Amino acid sequence: MKEQGATIIELVCILAIIGILAVYALPRLPGILDSWQIDYEAACLAADLRWMQERTRSMQRLDVRFEGRGEDDQPQLYIRKGDYRIVMKEKLREHKFSPGLKMYVNQSRIAFDTEGRMNPPLTILLLQGGKARRVIIDSVGRSRVERNL
Repeated sequence: MKEQGATIIELVCILAIIGILAVYALPRLPGILDSWQIDYEAACLAADLRWMQERTRSMQRLDVRFEGRGEDDQPQLYIRKGDYRIVMKEKLREHKFSPGLKMYVNQSRIAFDTEGRMNPPLTILLLQGGKARRVIIDSVGRSRVERNL
């Protein structure tokens, strides 16, 4: 008579193999998660900057009287300790950073001109643990994310 199923010895061997793999994999897990987290935050910041740039350009195309308007009529990005906000008369978007993420930038208010350019060029540095990302906006208005320095 044939018996179906697994024996106790087979189950113990499988649990031992899973335990050995876990011993090697679990210590590396926080580093992998930190890398994903900082990549996500940098991508969100770059996407919001591109959105803000395009909104500034489209406002200029739609409204020929844009030149005479005040700074409150342009989208501006305000950076605080743990988050940033995009404001244009009222708050349009807000993003809170994940815990442990530090952001360094040399100005607290960022705005594009009506052509979508950034003068002077801007570099925003994001740090988390041993990982670093730079969000760079050059004078033409192109934005990109660079990995470790």
